[in-house]
Amino acid sequence: MVITQRPDWWPSRAAAQAITGQNTRHQKNRTTTPSAVAGAPVYALSSDMDRSILLNHLAMAERHITNGEQHIRRQRQHVLSLQRGHPGSKTLKQALAMLDTMERKQRDHIAERDRLRQKLDGHP
Repeated sequence: MVITQRPDWWPSRAAAQAITGQNTRHQKNRTTTPSAVAGAPVYALSSDMDRSILLNHLAMAERHITNGEQHIRRQRQHVLSLQRGHPGSKTLKQALAMLDTMERKQRDHIAERDRLRQKLDGHP
């Protein structure tokens, strides 16, 4: 991701140099978050903003789960067709490895969704 303009809240080069004691002109390719700059203020989100962000993340996790189910279903069909036509082939092994990866990632998405739901349940 290329940022062409610095956000208003981002410290200026001079401020970053004063805070870190380093010349930032030679660090153009270095990515730094505001919290990574020593002495930069930490921005607290309001409760409404925090809840809104959590709801957006929950919606994204739900989309990932739905898309993942479709991808896994198609991959299983692909594996079944390879097992019938090319048992023991390298392609079948690769398809099985891909299916395993998809299923692990799906479990991660489900765990994230559940974590977000739990966080939202306890959120004001």
